[in-house]
Amino acid sequence: MSLLKQKKYTDDEIVQFIKNWDKDFFSVIIDRYSQKLSNYIFNMVYNDKNFTQECLQETFLKVREKINFYKIWTNFNAWIYRIAHNTTINYIKKNTKSWLFFQIDKKEIVLEENKLESIDKNFRKQILQEVLSEIDEINRSVLLLYYYEYKSYEEISKILDIPKNTVWTLISRAKIKIKKIFKQKWFDEFYLN
Repeated sequence: MSLLKQKKYTDDEIVQFIKNWDKDFFSVIIDRYSQKLSNYIFNMVYNDKNFTQECLQETFLKVREKINFYKIWTNFNAWIYRIAHNTTINYIKKNTKSWLFFQIDKKEIVLEENKLESIDKNFRKQILQEVLSEIDEINRSVLLLYYYEYKSYEEISKILDIPKNTVWTLISRAKIKIKKIFKQKWFDEFYLN
């Protein structure tokens, strides 16, 4: 790798290099984003490694194709996540019935520990996975981006191309739906935070 590539450049600077001079800089984008996008896709596709790799490769192919359309003053992180999101959703629609997976052992969406001491952690994950599979795609996507990828409302807004206030509304409604489904399907004494 050349000395230029070893220096810490912003995403926009790297994109500018790719657009103007050196297509080899695309490897920096791949190095920088492959793990992040892989984690995001992996959690969208029920932890299927092969499916994740296919979607990730397709995402980077689309990014490379569309890099000249990226506007430098916009948020590259949101732009590349949007491509990954759309690519994965389209891939899911083409290859399976619609579903997403959500890790529950991250941030706030966890079953309350003191209520579930006797239930195995894997069983709790299974319960929440089933509950999440019953809500619509947009709500699962918003929850996944917020609770697992730790994206801000503004970033989610850009990734999903929806207003920022809608992100807040979707998260609130999704949490209510999850709680309702959980209570209907399982025990009334268990509830979500």
